[in-house]
Amino acid sequence: MTSDQRAASTAQPTDPDAAATRRKTRIARAQRRKEQMLAAGGAPSETPPTRSVPATDGDARAQRRKRRAAALAAAEAAAEGDYLSTSVQVARAIRPNASLSYFGFTLFLRPGADSSRLLVILSTKPGFALFRASFGHDVLFVSDARVPYYVQRSSRLATAISRIADRFGYEKISIMGGSKAGFGALLIGGLLAQLKPERIIRILAFQPRVYIWPYEPERSVPGYHRAHAYAAANPERKESMRRNGNAMFVAELPNTIVKMIYSEHNVGDRAQSQLLTGPNVSHLPVPTAIHNAIAILNYVGKSDDDVRRGIERMLASVTEDEQEMAGGIDAETLRQDIRNASHLPSLMQLIAESFSWELKPAPVWWPLAVNMRRAWREAQHWYYATRPEPTIRGARKPREDVAKS
Repeated sequence: MTSDQRAASTAQPTDPDAAATRRKTRIARAQRRKEQMLAAGGAPSETPPTRSVPATDGDARAQRRKRRAAALAAAEAAAEGDYLSTSVQVARAIRPNASLSYFGFTLFLRPGADSSRLLVILSTKPGFALFRASFGHDVLFVSDARVPYYVQRSSRLATAISRIADRFGYEKISIMGGSKAGFGALLIGGLLAQLKPERIIRILAFQPRVYIWPYEPERSVPGYHRAHAYAAANPERKESMRRNGNAMFVAELPNTIVKMIYSEHNVGDRAQSQLLTGPNVSHLPVPTAIHNAIAILNYVGKSDDDVRRGIERMLASVTEDEQEMAGGIDAETLRQDIRNASHLPSLMQLIAESFSWELKPAPVWWPLAVNMRRAWREAQHWYYATRPEPTIRGARKPREDVAKS
């Protein structure tokens, strides 16, 4: 057949009756397959079976992505109050070295040599805090860049961590975070301690705020005012901030041990951290004014080259809040702060020591003090709930007394 003849044959219109017959045949076959599967007790399939082909690396990755997407969809589609069952799904779906999104939180479980201890590191940035550090135990990295301070859906996160700890059989749990995530460590740690009264929950809170509600216009931290501005525009966030905006209850729980690490020469950090007191609450002041005690302790005991590179990274990532609270940051000041903190344990030493903390007995008058504190917080809650809504102020200029040399 010549090329002209082939072109002529392909240009001929198809028989409409034959096409209709083929369509009817396909529909009849699909109907028979449905009836056969229903008769066998299975679910009908809308698509004909395909031949199995050897799976490639790309297919395997696609299947893993589908499984993670299915786990996320199951969690997101759950009812608002049914977080117990969805957290079980998350505990089963999470895998070592694989991230999982859960109601706005991003979780990443990294296994270590010691699988009996779990360190939970909270972050309020898109990435994970201390992700490049090496640990000798399992680490659960958690990020919540969507809502500052971990006040929204915090009970879901605490329950998910509890289920994960039960599934992998961790004997000891420590939670840490800095600044906004430091408040999150206090809040999530307290909620986790209430869920697991038989466990001791150890908390490392670096320069945290112990309460963010009620709103205080005189504060100078821009991120604090932005968080309240976001909450004022969203009723759900506003209610979450009212309900979870005070983490001082964590000091009253019988199964929590808290260490407050704060910048000694930063008036705001020191004042907030010293508000939290209790039989199992201790304080570690770091001789610096920078609102980043984690970074200072992270370079204690390291070589000069490591300190120099670390200072360069710190200066490249200084946030607006840190600039406002420290009154200016420069390399020489940071270098001197690290030298002044040489007598303190390093960050890794603090984390390792936290797993060995034990509860101290409470004094006889402590239950009365707890009741008085709770009554005061409840009265404060109702008092501010009946007052007119305050005007949310923008970023304020740094006060002269923010940093004291």
